[in-house]
Amino acid sequence: MSTEGTPIDYQYGIDYITTHLHCIRTLSVRVWQSYPQKHFAIRYKRTGDVTLALEMESRLDAYHNGGVMSDDTIEAFVYRGKVYIAIIDTHTLWSEIAKSHEELSSFYVTNPSDQTIFKRVEFDRFPPGKIRKIIGLL
Repeated sequence: MSTEGTPIDYQYGIDYITTHLHCIRTLSVRVWQSYPQKHFAIRYKRTGDVTLALEMESRLDAYHNGGVMSDDTIEAFVYRGKVYIAIIDTHTLWSEIAKSHEELSSFYVTNPSDQTIFKRVEFDRFPPGKIRKIIGLL
């Protein structure tokens, strides 16, 4: 079930709630239409309002203070008839970000009125087996 536009989405960054065999999982999901990358992307700042708290600030706060966080984080890339998916435990991801957020590289995405700055969390920061990778046909 999508949480788009609800408080669980914009306050806690949870995009979907799934149920399988009476087990509930929450997911934070980002999907790109681009060549597959080997990193998770975290919203850091908007150039139009650098004081606006985005994902980096709110999720680090939740991580450090025991706030609500999704169970899993998914980064997906749709490219040439395939979807490339990376899944990681959200606490594992944010544990790494908490240790290294100052040194993460950035990239910019242009919006109609400004740009969003994202931080890259490279897959190679995690031990083998921490990230599930799936490639599917569309």
